Amino acid sequence: MIDRNVDRLRQLDSLFGNRIATRYSTAAAIEDAVHDADVVIGGALIPGAAAPRLRTRGDGVAA
Repeated sequence: MIDRNVDRLRQLDSLFGNRIATRYSTAAAIEDAVHDADVVIGGALIPGAAAPRLRTRGDGVAA
């Protein structure tokens, strides 16, 4: 779980223990997390903004 809300990350650590990994959201943290991932699920809610888009390596995303 990657998030900018430190309190939420602490809450998740307390709830799930070592069953999930939590990290503060930075560009480097996201890059490290997705580098070896088979699947990445992202979510964001910004009222009035466009919905997030699915990105693939074919979109020019670095492999």
